Amino acid sequence: ASARADAGAVLEMTDPSEPPAGSEALRYGSRRQALIDAMIRVTARDGLRKVTYRSVAAEAGVSHGLLFYHFSSLDTLILEAFDDCIQHSMRTINFVAEDEDPTRFADGIIYSLNTNPDSMEYQYQVLLESRRNSMLTAAVDLMFVRYRRAVGMGLANMNIVPDSSVSSYVFSIIEGIVLHQHVENNPAIAESSVQLLRMTLNTLRQESQKGAST
Repeated sequence: ASARADAGAVLEMTDPSEPPAGSEALRYGSRRQALIDAMIRVTARDGLRKVTYRSVAAEAGVSHGLLFYHFSSLDTLILEAFDDCIQHSMRTINFVAEDEDPTRFADGIIYSLNTNPDSMEYQYQVLLESRRNSMLTAAVDLMFVRYRRAVGMGLANMNIVPDSSVSSYVFSIIEGIVLHQHVENNPAIAESSVQLLRMTLNTLRQESQKGAST
């Protein structure tokens, strides 16, 4: 509800039909990504419910007009930042191993959290707020579909039958490891949990191979 209220602040801003003066120093894509990064940092630090146009603009060191030029509503910025975080996690966690060996599956969990903890915090902030915001509920539902699909592709690459229940099971384990590591920051526990997951995947792979040979 607060996110939608904050979006009304755009009425106080300047005409967005043209970029504010001086903004040409950076390319469009670079400016837009810098604003998304600022949104993620502010949310991770202050919580999603406290995010406003002013706080994001201040974090990015830009005017309200420039922020409004790129994102005409706070809802749009929230969703695009959410998508950016998901893409970062998909790239770094490595759900889709390049070969059949399970030992490389999800080998980027620790790396992903260490290199950009704000990205994971942002996703958790959206997850919690989605219980009260139908717009975010739809985005979160799609996020789970994307993650489970990526896990299914990884299982298929390892010659494990990508049954939907198996994909959900593996994703739930990964989700628990990520949350535990994000909160407790104990890489040793996270890595040992990942190793156990890989042992389970190797067993599933062997079972799939036996089933294919019979």
